[in-house]
Amino acid sequence: MTSICGRRLSDPQDLVDLFKYETVNEHLAITSATVLNANGIVKLKALMKRYFHGAGHPMHVNWDLTHVDQVARDLVAHDRLMRSRRLLSMITGSELLPSDEDMRISVSSI
Repeated sequence: MTSICGRRLSDPQDLVDLFKYETVNEHLAITSATVLNANGIVKLKALMKRYFHGAGHPMHVNWDLTHVDQVARDLVAHDRLMRSRRLLSMITGSELLPSDEDMRISVSSI
């Protein structure tokens, strides 16, 4: 299998720039609530950008330390690339950006 990865991640924006937002045809959606309108896509883009520009593990009122313990949080507390590297690792098997400049990560509402 040929590797599609190769560029080192230096800024979360490198990953954010790879996202391509699209909607599917409403007729293919299970319910109309699963289809994002233009305002929904703008909001999703902003939320994704905010998330990937954050450092370390995110905090949430519904998560306690059993979700991610304090030791793990402390290890990456100031790592502003951790979230981006984890997503890349999950979807490509590597923490590197695609070497193909035209490759995108499709974010679709269905």
